[in-house]
Amino acid sequence: ESMESDDEDPKWGEIRAAITRSIGGLSSSKKAVTLADIQKHRKPGDIWVCVAGHVFDLKIFLSNAKKHPGGLPILNRLLERMPENQDVTESFCKFHYPSGNAIRWMKEQPGLYIGPADKSILEHKEPDEEEDED
Repeated sequence: ESMESDDEDPKWGEIRAAITRSIGGLSSSKKAVTLADIQKHRKPGDIWVCVAGHVFDLKIFLSNAKKHPGGLPILNRLLERMPENQDVTESFCKFHYPSGNAIRWMKEQPGLYIGPADKSILEHKEPDEEEDED
């Protein structure tokens, strides 16, 4: 049994479903994003993240800090602590529960939604809390 599996906590299924509902038909028209794809976007100024099975490009926030209420410092901390599969669902939900405005706003921003995450992201197993030094 994996202790990191979100299947053990029913709230992740609920969160994933709420985000999918908020995104609506967008995901069906987009190609699934692979682990290799998302890992190409893991540097300051070019960050893609996975939130509840969906991949977003944070460039809009990185190029205009005023667009993100938390500013750049919180996004830079996110980059420093981001897991290999770039799934930041838990961090996202601490600040933006998907029933709120954040997901609706994200959906409306051109270029922010990249597409659904494929299994290589969703089923990726992280090393045991090792410091990742790229």
